[in-house]
Amino acid sequence: MGILSRFKRESRRTPVRPEAGLPSESTTGGPLSSEDSAAANTSSAGEFLLTEDHIRDRPALRQFMQEIADDGGTYHQLNLRPDLTAPGDYDMRRYIDAYHIPADLTGLRVLDVGTASGFFALECARRGGDVVAIDLWDLPPVARIIRYADLPIRYEKKSVYDLDASFGQFDVVICGSLLLHLPDLFGAISALRRVCRGQLSISTACPADSGQNGRRICEFVADKGVDGNYYTYWLASEAALHQMLRVAGFARVAHSGHFRLDSAEGRRHFSTPHVVTTAFGE
Repeated sequence: MGILSRFKRESRRTPVRPEAGLPSESTTGGPLSSEDSAAANTSSAGEFLLTEDHIRDRPALRQFMQEIADDGGTYHQLNLRPDLTAPGDYDMRRYIDAYHIPADLTGLRVLDVGTASGFFALECARRGGDVVAIDLWDLPPVARIIRYADLPIRYEKKSVYDLDASFGQFDVVICGSLLLHLPDLFGAISALRRVCRGQLSISTACPADSGQNGRRICEFVADKGVDGNYYTYWLASEAALHQMLRVAGFARVAHSGHFRLDSAEGRRHFSTPHVVTTAFGE
């Protein structure tokens, strides 16, 4: 099995349940509101993640995009340029606005935690940020892309649990769809606080009634992935996520919302309710 196949199949960031996904209504409450679901209909993301000025080795990039396609795709769709695209399970351009990432990141340090294919790292670099991306993989797609493009991105193999002050402080920290696959939610959030001096944008899978239920619920799901060696451990309600962020030391929680993370057309079908929240360290 090739490295791209292993990355795609074993990625711990695949959502909760295949095919029909979580039900539109949970056993504990009503469905996600149409207002929450509509959050994915518009986007401020760039159509493409790279400009022509970024590209250092177009033939190598084109070959790598073809390798990803031949290997069955990856986690994030990667739309680098019109002639440099790769299929993926999720088109995150549909959801980026829910994360409330500043449009201009010039002069800011950005940390992308659990970068997977690298969409958030690439998008934040496009917005002018100085980006560090971390994950558990030796060479995820973004680490290959930065070999062939001039981008302010550094990749480091590192666990979220190992983050501490010695790693540096970041103005913007992004953690998308990772907490659900971690055994220790609060330990991960506490680690994020140790490196965040500014804004944290975080999302995770939630019960379908998260927006209507004020209880601090963390449901232990413990579902093994149908297409890889990983588990989905937790569904966390909005109220639970907010309280964990406060107890971890974040000074303020804002911009909370919900969306249903749907896989791209033509990919294996997943549909997972998510809560997304912005918190501030200072």
